[in-house]
Amino acid sequence: RRAFYDYFAKNENLAVNLDSAILSALRPDWKRNFQKQQNIRLAIYENLYNISLSWANKGLVLCDQFYNLRYISDFDFIIGLNLYHLKNYSGSLVYLKKASKIKEELNHKFDLALIRYYEALILYNISNFSQAISKVFKAAYIFKTLDAKVFYKLSQLLLVKCEFEMRNYERAFYIL
Repeated sequence: RRAFYDYFAKNENLAVNLDSAILSALRPDWKRNFQKQQNIRLAIYENLYNISLSWANKGLVLCDQFYNLRYISDFDFIIGLNLYHLKNYSGSLVYLKKASKIKEELNHKFDLALIRYYEALILYNISNFSQAISKVFKAAYIFKTLDAKVFYKLSQLLLVKCEFEMRNYERAFYIL
């Protein structure tokens, strides 16, 4: 606990929460068992994502008070990504859709493309392939117009995966 307390800038609540998460995830013979080590790592990540989520919610409340659309959309995006990593896909989609609408109003194209890519990724994970294809097409188009080659390739790969899942093999090979 003392090491956590020192590492997290003397934040006592964070150190205690992290220590209790680790203690609850510890199992006998965890040092030689990779799966048990993974469970401990997962407990740490979940705890940190939950803390990040609470801080992002506090930031969102502050931005709502001052009605700063740019920061509201950024916090919505952060919350959506945190929920995605916690595998809360429906909650993540809600926040990403809110962020997407605001980014579209503000004409922040790269951020909008990233949000659409993550929406497509979530839709792919919940096996909604037709909507995922629609979202990833929009993201890929924006990435291509902005000449963001790495992100364009990532979106193309997701598009191919969706097409394979839909059994559209010819279309998938055409994209490749």
